[in-house]
Amino acid sequence: MSKYKVTLSVAVDGLPGTVTADVIASTPEHARDTLANDSRIGGSGFVVDRCDYTAEQIDD
Repeated sequence: MSKYKVTLSVAVDGLPGTVTADVIASTPEHARDTLANDSRIGGSGFVVDRCDYTAEQIDD
C-alpha cells in the first residue's frame, strides 16, 4: 500500500469544484475510488467525475 494525494473534480448543485485528500491505497485508481466512495463525498450530494482526477504518490 502507498500514500497518494488525490484530487477529484466534483460538482455540487451544478457548481464545479475539487476535493483533495491523502489516501492509503494500492494503485492510483484504488486511491481515486476510495476517496470517491467516502461517505463524506459520494454520499453527501457531490457528483464525482471519476475521469478527471490526479493521484500523486507521496510516500514518506
